[in-house]
Amino acid sequence: QVYLAETLYGVGSGLAYPTWVGLWSTNLNQGKESFEWSIYSTSTGLGTAATAAIGAAIANFIGFSTTFAFTSLLCLLGCGILFLLDRESSLARARPVADLPIRQEKSPPRPRSELSVN
Repeated sequence: QVYLAETLYGVGSGLAYPTWVGLWSTNLNQGKESFEWSIYSTSTGLGTAATAAIGAAIANFIGFSTTFAFTSLLCLLGCGILFLLDRESSLARARPVADLPIRQEKSPPRPRSELSVN
């Protein structure tokens, strides 16, 4: 059961990660992109190491069942926090799609047969 749960978690993370990176990159402060990426990478790495150590300590002293229950509780808490975020303030900061720097591709020329009118 643990292998199935981890497989589903891995697939879900793989699908969500590109979207997260796109959103993160879009909202970086101009001129500070490298610094903000380094802060993100460092905090993610340190957080992963710390939670691995904490999880190992809980599993060692209390047991795996408690570790899984505690992890489940933290995951649900994290999901619940998303519902409490102030969506209106983030919508106020959003740029209209027309203002986004999107490169327009030129369409290839059409064949002469499509240009003539019969």
